[in-house]
Amino acid sequence: MKMKKRASIVLLPRQVVRLLAAPIAWLCGPVTMGAALILESAWLAANLPAHAGFFHDYAELDGIAKAAVLALVFVSILFHELCHAAVGLRRGGGIGEVRLGTMACMPYCFTTIPGFSAMTRADRLAVLFGGIVGQMALAMIALALTAQGTWLYLAAETAILVALCNMLPITGLDGHGILRELRGRAPISAA
Repeated sequence: MKMKKRASIVLLPRQVVRLLAAPIAWLCGPVTMGAALILESAWLAANLPAHAGFFHDYAELDGIAKAAVLALVFVSILFHELCHAAVGLRRGGGIGEVRLGTMACMPYCFTTIPGFSAMTRADRLAVLFGGIVGQMALAMIALALTAQGTWLYLAAETAILVALCNMLPITGLDGHGILRELRGRAPISAA
C-alpha cells in the first residue's frame, strides 16, 4: 500500500544533513547506543521522581524564558532527527533531508532516509532508536551541567519528555515503527 505524501518544508537539505550527521555517525555504533540506552534508563529510574515539580516550575517562567525553553526543545528535536540520519548513514542508508510537516495540525520534524526499507530489521531498529537515544543523551548532559529550576534545565527535562512520548506506538512516531519492526511487519518507508 502506497502511503499518501504529506506536504512538508525542507528545514535542512541533504548536504547540510550529511555535514552535520557525519561526525555524529561515529558515535552511533551498537555498543555506544546500547550503553547509552542502559545508562539513560537507569538515570531516569533514579531521577524522575526528583523532577515531579517540572510543570509547576515551567508555569512560573516568564514569556521570554518559556520561548527559550521551546526553542531549545526544537533544537533537541532537530538533533534527534540528525541522530536518525547519522545511524542511517552508518548502517548503509542514504542521506535524506530533515523536513517540517504537520500531523493533526501539530508541527513535527522528520528525516527521510533513502534505502531505509532495504536495510535489515536490526539496522532499521537502530535507526529508529538512534534519534531517541541521541536526544535523551543530549538532554541528560544538559541536566548534568545546569542547576535545577533554570530554563536550560527545564528545556532538558522537556526534551526527555518529548523523547519518551516519541516512543508511544502511535502512527508517525518512532514507537510505531519500533513496534512494527519488533512484530515482524513490513517497514514503513522512511524515504
